[in-house]
Amino acid sequence: MTATAAIAPATERILRRNVAVGTLGLAARGAHVILLLAVGRALGEAVLGQLLVGLALFEVAAAIAATGFTDGTLVLVSRRAGTDGATRVVVTGLLLGGAAALVIALGATVGARALAHLGPGVASLTALPAWRWLAWSLVPAVIARVTLAAITAHLRPEWEAIAGGAGPALGLSLALPAVLVTRAGVGGLFMAMFVVQVLLAAVGVRGLLRHTSGGALLRALARPQLDRELLAFAAPQAVNMAASTYLGRLDLLVLAACGLPAATVGAYGAVAATIIELRQVRGVVSGAMAPLIARHHQAGQRVAIGQTLSRGAGWVASLIVPLALALFVLHADLLHLVTPGYHGATAFPVILLLGPLVNGLGGLSGNFLIFLQRNRYNLGNSLFVAVANTALAFLLVPRLGLVGAALAGALGMAIVTVLENVELFLIEGLHIERQALAPALATLAGGSVLAAVADRLEVFPTTGARILLAAALGLGAAALLRAGGATRVGQEAVGTSP
Repeated sequence: MTATAAIAPATERILRRNVAVGTLGLAARGAHVILLLAVGRALGEAVLGQLLVGLALFEVAAAIAATGFTDGTLVLVSRRAGTDGATRVVVTGLLLGGAAALVIALGATVGARALAHLGPGVASLTALPAWRWLAWSLVPAVIARVTLAAITAHLRPEWEAIAGGAGPALGLSLALPAVLVTRAGVGGLFMAMFVVQVLLAAVGVRGLLRHTSGGALLRALARPQLDRELLAFAAPQAVNMAASTYLGRLDLLVLAACGLPAATVGAYGAVAATIIELRQVRGVVSGAMAPLIARHHQAGQRVAIGQTLSRGAGWVASLIVPLALALFVLHADLLHLVTPGYHGATAFPVILLLGPLVNGLGGLSGNFLIFLQRNRYNLGNSLFVAVANTALAFLLVPRLGLVGAALAGALGMAIVTVLENVELFLIEGLHIERQALAPALATLAGGSVLAAVADRLEVFPTTGARILLAAALGLGAAALLRAGGATRVGQEAVGTSP
């Protein structure tokens, strides 16, 4: 207890700095979503639909090739910083992650016809000559993600926030005008994506050399010694994150597989891409905590781990609830912004919102399972829910269309979140304290009722009026949570002031 209390103020300062840096990355990802909406308006919903399906397939492949090694690098380099063991971890991640990316890229290029059997939406994508640009983007993406994870492990998260967050948005902003002029369509966007990933890989390597000797890195690459602890962590984590990423894109992929028009898939995907960004709020906080929890775990400081879990949950809640309320108010306007001619059901954005909201409030427990190297439980959760939800999605989408896809997606995220919280409590005896989420849940309930009544009575009939309501609800919720102490959970324990 004494050791934990002694390091807690320093932990608090590092957490606040890392969260502030991560928020910049979150803003950059928000800009990327806005640019995706611009793609839909400028190039048409059909092109946007192809782009989003391609990005969904890319992210699933990247999870298989890279995520096990990036998460393992983050955890293990945090514990071994400044030692030869840290270099060995990075080299193992680069070599094996790069090899996996090469195999997947080659398979996706040579086996494009086989992938076409996944459905009409995927078939139209793999038939494009530019498909290979998307496939081979995977190789530099792995290099970028592993190196940026290693830099974050050295308590320098700004590299990942700026490069990993802003890089894709900057690339898309530069590519879109060129694609409009050349009329290159989705193929031009895939080419731009390849260039962006190569540049990110170069930035990652350059940043890594600030913390690792270039000579030591080259010697380790020339005579690689694979890190067994990383391998034991990465194998289940890769499958876990592939299944988890697939779950997050399942609704979109099933819509494409069921043969819905690309324009419809694009409309749904643009709304989903906006709403699912709520999960990135949790990603900001968990990314800030990862290096610190790894160090606490190494030192056996369980009290600090429990305090940080509740503190982080309070932070996530204070950010995600105001955003969710604003999106709830503007869900129909968002849909019509993406697809001005859409006249179908507008309920699916609200249903979509439930999954990221539940996952954001309680999903930090899943991150802590990974930080504590219990990721095999995450793997079991993801595989079970992925199989069950795939069956559910193929049952619901033909009958309910976009609403069915939203139901399947939201339900999958919620079930995984519940399982993670139960497992963290049963295995590690850790849980999110009630007072960490109570103010946020009360604010969410009150704000939702107010927004629903206003919508039902058409008190705010115009888009401008609803924007004002969304801003008032969001800012009011943020102020209430700040005043109510949602961000001060565990403050007394760490001995700082707000």
